[in-house]
Amino acid sequence: MKKKVRAIFINAEKKEITEVMVEKGSFKDHYALIGNKCDLVQVVPFKVGKGDTLLVDEEGLCKEVRAQFFFQGWGGPLQGNAIVDGGNGAESTIEEIKERVAWL
Repeated sequence: MKKKVRAIFINAEKKEITEVMVEKGSFKDHYALIGNKCDLVQVVPFKVGKGDTLLVDEEGLCKEVRAQFFFQGWGGPLQGNAIVDGGNGAESTIEEIKERVAWL
């Protein structure tokens, strides 16, 4: 059985930020949570904090617009759902992530 680690799910469609568990060492859970037929994630090139990174659908901007949000420190809108993960589990709190998200 694969180990599960803590991650933070940014659900742009529902405008919710929640804690989830994802399989360590695999993107299978990430793809399912991001949805919209995601099969390739992009690491947004900045650190969220505490070693965490933000993962989004690599092809999200090429797909039908579902929902978007701004993330403080990134220059433009991000489309679709996203995951905050640190590889060994997210260290950021939900409150820290909520402070950086602005829904569109």
